[in-house]
Amino acid sequence: MFAKSSVKNSMMKKRIPTIVGLLVLLGALVSGLLFFGEGTGVFAPRATAETMPKNIRITNLSDTGFTVTFYTEKATSGFIKYGSEPSKLNSQVSDDRDQLSGSVGEYNLHHITVRGLSSASEYYFILGTESRTEYDNEGEPFSIKTSAKPTSSMPPAVTVYGSVSREGGTPAEGSIVFISSEKMGDLSALVKGSGSWAVPLSQALNKEGEDYAALEDNDVLDLLVQGIKLTDKINYQALVEDAQPVIELTFGQKYEQLSLEDSEAEESESEEEDEVQEEEIAELDSEETEEATISGRLMELLDDADPLPTESTASAELILGEDSEEPEVTNASPEIIGVAEPNVEVRISIHSETNYQTTLTTDSDGSFRLSLEELGLELEPGEHTVTYSYTDPNTGEEVTVTETFLVEDPDRVLLAQASTPSPTFTTATQPTPSPTTQPYGTGSPYPLNTPTPVPTIAPPIATDSTTATDSTAASRKQQVGTDSSLTKAGSIGTTLLVALAGGFFILMGSWSWWLATELEEE
Repeated sequence: MFAKSSVKNSMMKKRIPTIVGLLVLLGALVSGLLFFGEGTGVFAPRATAETMPKNIRITNLSDTGFTVTFYTEKATSGFIKYGSEPSKLNSQVSDDRDQLSGSVGEYNLHHITVRGLSSASEYYFILGTESRTEYDNEGEPFSIKTSAKPTSSMPPAVTVYGSVSREGGTPAEGSIVFISSEKMGDLSALVKGSGSWAVPLSQALNKEGEDYAALEDNDVLDLLVQGIKLTDKINYQALVEDAQPVIELTFGQKYEQLSLEDSEAEESESEEEDEVQEEEIAELDSEETEEATISGRLMELLDDADPLPTESTASAELILGEDSEEPEVTNASPEIIGVAEPNVEVRISIHSETNYQTTLTTDSDGSFRLSLEELGLELEPGEHTVTYSYTDPNTGEEVTVTETFLVEDPDRVLLAQASTPSPTFTTATQPTPSPTTQPYGTGSPYPLNTPTPVPTIAPPIATDSTTATDSTAASRKQQVGTDSSLTKAGSIGTTLLVALAGGFFILMGSWSWWLATELEEE
């Protein structure tokens, strides 16, 4: 009896330190999780001056979304966490370029657009850089209210566009163009790899955000181009009618500002030209002149207008890899043709208002074809880019190629054909004035509020000329993806937690084995 009591007391003395040790381990684990969760640990990202957002600006406010731009001294990743309640910022969106490419990039200038929101609703958001570093508005999240749905009909499509270059003449990719006016809220757009940019004015809202701005041709637009460096800026002013396109802007050059007197003078000059044309048309109607004279006068009036293409230059095929100084012009649903390595998986992305993505496999000779017409997709007129990427089976490296192409505006060609005068006239009749021409690109290539179409894939129609290879290639085509299918970057927080938990269980298992061994020996 005495021996049993002695053994129990000995085991209790050994168990007490063990229980205390377990409590210490659990406390250390909880403290470590909290330590890392607050972002103050040795291995957790810290807030630095280089990654702190500066020059925060909200643009492109609409009834369904908004854009936040900011600058960081160090090139880093950027994101926004947002929600309808200040304490529940459960949604996250990354930079617009990341949404297109499906990967996380590092930038100095960040352009992040939040979409799919409810109209006339309050939203809250915080900014984030690197992996977990987050910034708010002095302890509170930033807030923004979306506009109500416009009550009036949308104005005619007008898109201002142009290009920006650095001092050396290279495209100023990654710069941001801000456009403001007395009649509308601020708009912005990223400068693409080709140096081009475009902003649709027809969808701009007024300063109050209550209805469409409905800008006129003689309204003044203030343009600010912000470069990668904070010191790189371009200030430029232009009338709406002179911004289609804007002249090529280059960093390091100074441009004269458009004064109000210049604007009024140009408006007055335009009115005088209209009066002169009306008087000339009236004279042609009242005077009985010869047929040749009438034809000549009409041609002089038509020469004052900007030339339009009378024949379509659009191609039904977009051949990738062809060296050309000018972008290829295609129709709204071209067939994309390219060459990669044989029998490899190629990922194709078309960068438009709706981002079309698909994956297919090349043939034995490395060629591939993607018909947008078969997919039921139509691209809006204007500039677009297509990117295809694949893994080289010989080197294991990722190969990515991006090309720019233009989609022709069919209305513009029809307008030119309708306005072409007949070479001869049989009677001296009153001529009809040439319809007002619209410059290329007014088809709103980058609308902000365009509803997202849902593409459908029609099954291939077998014909006598269809080969087995074409049928196999068609069967490998997958349905086009949208923004929701893009991969979103993760965080190192989850990885750290899993590693800590794994280490903890290994220690617990080792300790349990040692304790069982000691007890068995006793």
